[in-house]
Amino acid sequence: MTFADAAASPSRHTVLKAVALLLIGLKLYSLVAVNLVSDEAYYWMWGQHPALSYFDHPPLNAWLIGIADAVFGRGIVQMRMWAVPTFIGTVLIFRSWSRQFGGEDWEGVFWRALVIYLAAPVFGVYSTFATSDHLLFFFILVSAHFLIRYLMAVRAEGKAWLGDLYLGALFMGVAALAKYNTLLYGVALGLYIVASPRLRRLLANPHLYAAALLAIAVASPILIWNIQNGFASFEFHLVDRHDAGFLRAFTWIHIVEFLMQTALTTSPFMMWGLVRFVLSRPSAPFERTAWGLGSWFFWVSSLVFLTVALTQQLFFWWNVSAYVLLLPFLGKAMRSRLLFWGHTLFGTLISVLYVISSSIFPVILLLDRPDPTRTRYYGWNEIELPIRAAIDDLKPDFIATSKWEYASTVGFALDDKDVAAVNPARSEFHYWFDTRAHVGQDALVVLHDERQREVIDAQFETVTLYKEIPIVRFGRELGRYRLYWGENFRPVY
Repeated sequence: MTFADAAASPSRHTVLKAVALLLIGLKLYSLVAVNLVSDEAYYWMWGQHPALSYFDHPPLNAWLIGIADAVFGRGIVQMRMWAVPTFIGTVLIFRSWSRQFGGEDWEGVFWRALVIYLAAPVFGVYSTFATSDHLLFFFILVSAHFLIRYLMAVRAEGKAWLGDLYLGALFMGVAALAKYNTLLYGVALGLYIVASPRLRRLLANPHLYAAALLAIAVASPILIWNIQNGFASFEFHLVDRHDAGFLRAFTWIHIVEFLMQTALTTSPFMMWGLVRFVLSRPSAPFERTAWGLGSWFFWVSSLVFLTVALTQQLFFWWNVSAYVLLLPFLGKAMRSRLLFWGHTLFGTLISVLYVISSSIFPVILLLDRPDPTRTRYYGWNEIELPIRAAIDDLKPDFIATSKWEYASTVGFALDDKDVAAVNPARSEFHYWFDTRAHVGQDALVVLHDERQREVIDAQFETVTLYKEIPIVRFGRELGRYRLYWGENFRPVY
């Protein structure tokens, strides 16, 4: 007997609801308890400098964080508050889709899909943080919700409501304002239409191209910013961030690393379920249409990033959006007890370890292994008073750090948008901080990583240690902030 056979009973639904509730509790705990992530602080800094778009990413997340900060004040919960409505919206879409393809057991399909989603660390926990990902996931789902209805009607040669097409395009544009991955979603939609005999006639429909123009118009702030800044963001993502051997020096090691990281942050059980569903061919109209769009997105995005991984290191989260449109169907596709409970237990364990490591103590340190990512999450709320005391004592012309991560963390801790990252490597700080206007000035320099000391030494005539701030948990030092007095700023960029 499969898990799907047993899951139709009310008692089984009760178990699923209880598990979902526990995972939602973990998600809410993450929202309030996980330490500040440097990326979140970076986006907060963006929100303090309103712009049409930004160097690293599109602007939507920064706009929303800026609004939350202006209305509710500075705080981690205020930054992460937008993850609550996007999660609620995601749940509603999962429920709506389950009703359309789940048959008599649609409720069981829905609850299984929700548990699968919540148990996957990258969706259940990571999408709680104030990064662009939760916005990307949600608005791709919303866009697909309308486009699938439109495409399904076209496939059935029935009356397709143009409102679905234009709403799908509208929210595709909003998704693009969240993250550039939306481009791959748009490419997947186009390829799906071209490859499907029943949809190909849309190529002669002017409304398809009008809808595409609508999506571009919604995303136009990105284009305008890039035109104004020499296409700097596009150049960064397409050229500058890649290694010298990009697409020339091939190696399999990065693909193996990428697949292992993906399996760890989603679960190997979920990845097996995803691939199995992608390779199937559902026959029911809604499921078949959604499968077509979701599968094209999965393959287009995955092949693009696997190609990148042939020549350089790839971050697993670059491809996470490729799975979003398939997740609602896993409640039906992952019907065996082994797949479902294996995923739920594995994913929950990883999620709990991550949350503990990011809010209480980095667990891996107990094994005498380093955890530089998690350890740097600690201490942001302990540096404000010592830094303010140093400012009162030294009266610096400006406050500086060596990298965007630390400048953002210090800026958030002080509620100061003018903290600078004086690093030749380009970041958004290059658009806010005019180095030439500060030549010859003295600065309070905050470092967390002594390996960055050379960046500071190269740009100040003298650098003198002023104070050290150790960050300690349970008697163990996790890191150490150092305050330096830098005299006579001489920028190298």
